[in-house]
This record gives sequence, structure tokens and C-alpha cells, in this order.
Amino acid sequence: MTIEGTRLVWSPDGRYLAFSAAIDGPSSDLYALDIRTDELIRLSDGLNQATSLVWSPDSRGILHAELDYRGTYQPLKKALWYAPLDGPALTAFEGVTWNGGTLDFVAWLDDSRFLYWHHGVNEASGELILGNLQDGDARSVLQGAVGRAGVWGPPFAVLEYAGEVTVLVRVSGSPYADHGEYYIVDSDGMAAPIQPPLQIDILRTDEVALPRFGVFYALTEAGLIRVFPDGKWDVQAKDVNALRLNPSPSQAYLLAHTVGYASPREGTIMALDEQGAVRELQSFAVPQDVSSYTWSPDERLVLMWINRKHPAYMYVGEWRVRYSELPAPSWLGWRRGSAVYLP
Repeated sequence: MTIEGTRLVWSPDGRYLAFSAAIDGPSSDLYALDIRTDELIRLSDGLNQATSLVWSPDSRGILHAELDYRGTYQPLKKALWYAPLDGPALTAFEGVTWNGGTLDFVAWLDDSRFLYWHHGVNEASGELILGNLQDGDARSVLQGAVGRAGVWGPPFAVLEYAGEVTVLVRVSGSPYADHGEYYIVDSDGMAAPIQPPLQIDILRTDEVALPRFGVFYALTEAGLIRVFPDGKWDVQAKDVNALRLNPSPSQAYLLAHTVGYASPREGTIMALDEQGAVRELQSFAVPQDVSSYTWSPDERLVLMWINRKHPAYMYVGEWRVRYSELPAPSWLGWRRGSAVYLP
């Protein structure tokens, strides 16, 4: 059995383990292992590759993309399928077609409706797709471009709060435009601009969902804004010059920072109150070439990586960067509040 370029995905009920594998041919097909009975269930059989596995919330089937390499470097994701565990028929979602690029799962709206984001081949154009397992229908909810910001990753944040799912999406009018706007997609799959409308620089924008408070935060030219599920927003802090937002594990703090050699060389820590509003701001000097930030589970410190290999850190409340003397360690994770890595 060969399992390459895939991952093992547990079903929500913990009974099944899904994966794609090339067991009896050159293409990888979709399988589910029933850990109660040790039965291996084959769910697809085709010439192309099964990839991007996502379980349905009720653990009754798996969404997956059909990938066609065609002997080229750039793989083409030809179709989106749903494979039920208890039936031989696969559902192909043909309401929206694509000729390449990538498919990123966004969220389940309920047990049958879901959202996918489709990047174009050049990663500059994008489309939000709403699918329905009950009728196999798929339709476009929102089309636009994410500009060069698309290379940073999917341009959306997903909020699950009070039993509802809301998505904040940023798009622009053309693939290489620098400016665009934010849209809210509600639990019915309807998209509308945030209100009042706000023009954003999509090259210097980031967004996060804070489910503890039921709000989004986003970096914009107007400042750091708080966006509510109904699309209304307010400014929580002005002159926050940053590229990324990084909430702490409990979402009591929000870290705004730059990455790489970007300027300005200053980060901002914001403490949030019980309503999710900013109650205190604290700036700190950002070292050159910080590639990533990681909060400790107990929120005592923030670990950062300089030039992708040298660790530095700062304690919460002190907000002063300290440098480690360890040369280029390999990051492993956290253990009892302490960073663990190998030299």
C-alpha cells in the first residue's frame, strides 16, 4: 500500500479513519477504515487522484476533490465529489466548473450545505462556492479577485458562534488590483458588503475570527476594525501598522505584527475586554526577519522565529523581546507551558 501526499482524517464521531491511497493501481482512491469492525471501505475508483478529504458533520460521507496531474507540474482539480459510506453512488457537484487552481474547504453551514473557496490557476482570481449534499447542486456565491494577496493563503475567516456560521471574505475587482472590500456571507449562503462599505488594501490586510466574542477582527487602512456577523463594523484601534493578526489561545490578547523584512519594525499587543473590544494597547520592537509567532498554551509568553531558524521570545506583560542562545533548533511543540525543540 502506498500513501503519499495525503493525510489521515478522523470522522467527527471517531469511528472511521479516511485516507487516499494507491492500493491496486497508479491512482489514489478514497478509503475509510471502520475501527470497530476493521472493515476497509473503498469509496472511489477512477483514473485520477482523490485528495482534500473533508468529513460531513454527521460522519456519513466524505467530500473530496478529483485531481488530474496529466503529466504536468501544475495539477488540475477537475471536480468536487461526495462519497457516502452507505451507498455506491458518488455525487459530483457540477454547478460550477473549473480548469485548475486549488480548492479550499471553508465551512459547513449545516449537515448538508457547505462552502468552498476556489483559487484560479494563477491564484489571483477567486470564487466562493455553495454546495448542497441533498440535491448535488453547487452555485457561485461570490466572485472576485484576491490580487497578489492570494499567495498568502485563503482570503477569508470563518466564525462559528451561537449555532450560526458566518464567513468574512475579502475580494477586489480585478486580479492585480491593490484595493477591494470585505463581504459577509451568512448562514444562508448570502453575501453582502460590510456596512458601511469600506475600501481595503488587500495586500496589507488580514482577518481572524474570535468565536469567544462572536466577532471578526481585520487590519484595514481605517485601522484595526471589529466586524459583527450582521456586517456592521467599528474601529477599535487606529495606526496599527501590521501584516498579520495572531490571537492568543483564550483570545484575551490579539497580536498584530509584521513578517519577514517588512516595515515598520513595530508590533502591537491588544488586550480585549469581555465584549471583545480593545481595552489596552502596547507596542513592542519587532526583530528583523521574524518569520512566525507562536503563543504558549498558558499565554505566559510569545515565541518567535528569526530568519526561520533562531528563536526569540517575550513575556506577557513585559513585552520585551529576548533572544535565545540556541543555534538553529528544530521546533517540536509545547510541553507543560515550555517550548520543546531539538538542537
